[in-house]
Amino acid sequence: MRRTLIALTAFTTLACTPEPPPAPTTPSAPAPLTGEWDKKLDAATQTPHPCGPTTARTPACADRLANQADVVSALGAELRAREDSRRYSRTLAGIVKVFQAREAYADCTTDEDCWRQAWQINLGTLAVRTTLQTDQTR
Repeated sequence: MRRTLIALTAFTTLACTPEPPPAPTTPSAPAPLTGEWDKKLDAATQTPHPCGPTTARTPACADRLANQADVVSALGAELRAREDSRRYSRTLAGIVKVFQAREAYADCTTDEDCWRQAWQINLGTLAVRTTLQTDQTR
């Protein structure tokens, strides 16, 4: 009887002991973007670039610039969707400049003006990449 009582007491104690509460979870930081987007931005800005002073209004140049702007647009959408999007305010400002240059390129009328806007899109894309890396480390 004594063994039964000891066993019953031990079982009851184990069965009635509440489980410890789960450890609080801390929200994990969103994954860094630089590796994935470095590759995409590299592909969009690879050389040789079909835009030159006399070829800035050609379909090849326009397609290349549209591709660059599309990559930058996709990056902007991803940044705005992140929980920590405020961290990337400088990158998002650079993306706006690329869009402004793209709109100006669409309205250009001279080779010189188109060439200037093509360079603004190209340099803006490179600046976005650099700013993204800087914002990522902040």
